[in-house]
Amino acid sequence: MSGFVRLRGTALALAKRYDFIIFYALSIALGRGLSIFVLPITSRFIPPGDYARLDVAASVIEICGLFASFAMTDLVFRFAAPAKSEAEQRRIASGILGIGLTCAAITFAVTQLVLPLFAAGLSLGVSEGALRAGLAAAACVGLIELPLAWLRMRQRPGLYLIFIAGRSIAQITLMIAVLAAGHGPEGVIVSNACLELFLTLVLVYKQMRAFGVSLSREMTRHALNYSIPIVIGSLAMFGLGTCDRFFLAGAVPAATLAHYTLAGKLAFATPLLLQPFLLWWGPQRIALLAEKGGLERSTRMVGLGMVILAASALFVVLVGALFLQFAMPASYHGAIALLPLLVFVCVLNEIASLVNVGAFAKSHGREVLLVNGLGGLAAFLGYVVFVPLAGVHGAIGATILGHGLRIALFIALGRSVAPIHYPIAAIAGMSVTMAMLVYVRPALDDILLQALFALFAFAVILAVARILGLVTNFSTLFGGLAERKPLGPAIEPLASKAPS
Repeated sequence: MSGFVRLRGTALALAKRYDFIIFYALSIALGRGLSIFVLPITSRFIPPGDYARLDVAASVIEICGLFASFAMTDLVFRFAAPAKSEAEQRRIASGILGIGLTCAAITFAVTQLVLPLFAAGLSLGVSEGALRAGLAAAACVGLIELPLAWLRMRQRPGLYLIFIAGRSIAQITLMIAVLAAGHGPEGVIVSNACLELFLTLVLVYKQMRAFGVSLSREMTRHALNYSIPIVIGSLAMFGLGTCDRFFLAGAVPAATLAHYTLAGKLAFATPLLLQPFLLWWGPQRIALLAEKGGLERSTRMVGLGMVILAASALFVVLVGALFLQFAMPASYHGAIALLPLLVFVCVLNEIASLVNVGAFAKSHGREVLLVNGLGGLAAFLGYVVFVPLAGVHGAIGATILGHGLRIALFIALGRSVAPIHYPIAAIAGMSVTMAMLVYVRPALDDILLQALFALFAFAVILAVARILGLVTNFSTLFGGLAERKPLGPAIEPLASKAPS
């Protein structure tokens, strides 16, 4: 009995110490994991051709959302986190909210006016009314991201989890309801737009009560210098994310594009294990650079992130293939062969996120623009050349080229501000190990052998991480994660009452 009590006490102590990781992990699982697990349900209502049509329409809406977001999250972390007083942080928060509302209004007006000009030319197969609703919701993306950034900065993972869980459950419930009612892809777009617009109204009201809204010349200047290059760089990243759909739409059959899209959605689960770490690490990694021992700790965190990423990638490849084989209709099984390649694409994208702190730590976003712009251009040119020759495999190769260039440039250009000794050789060794494990994995029809191989593969990942020095002591693997503190003075953008 005493042994059970001690075990229970240890478990509770660990849960309390790492509650933020648990909350962030649950947020990611509910935010992205649920959308993956409902795929077998939605695939019963949406044939491959309509699935590809919905994905292309969503890509257009995503572009508009990039404009409207105006890098709000990065703006908060860069300028609000270092604030020395509550008054200063409140002034900055008010100015950022004013910029967010302005961006939302401009994006809404422009997209609604120009929609008739390009809707017919794109041949999306979606009604203009549905597109208008989707674009209206996309204009509000930044206003939803802003309070979530504050919660992360203030180390409030519990509230973050509540919001993400409620939003995800509502989205999925509405999606299944409209599909079951026979409204198809257009019903999905409209229902999601209504939910996003409702959330925007609630969140903007909460933020205005917490710290008001203003448009200051100083904050506007900071936003123009910092956010515009990042936004343009994010648009360039569109070439590494969804631009490939437009090249593939006329070059491969609709069923093949649907397989590619589905494999991509499963591959996007690759960062799921890493995202809780990044949600915690992202707000504080810039401030840490100036602290004593900050560069050494940054090196350790990158190594830890790579180990988590490797384990996550291997899990997605092994479990994702089983998911496609046994949970999806036979018409979608063509996605199995594409899954490992698209997981590798996601791994490269996340490695870039682990090594880009030097570019984001500067007072402007020009280097972020340069890196993402060159990476996007390399991928775009790759699509032009390789897609007509090799179809989806050509698109994957072009995307790998773009992400590889981004990683090299982020490391090279960020050294002046963040001279971190990245474990490049160890990361390369871990990548080769992952590729070998994927290549020798057993056949899908033997589930027991798959399970045994998964245990073996994870053991290999940990052993290789230890040998390569990505982790030095498994007993203290997560020790650094317990060192946390809110950034800046305490103001609550989601407070229920206005400040006195």
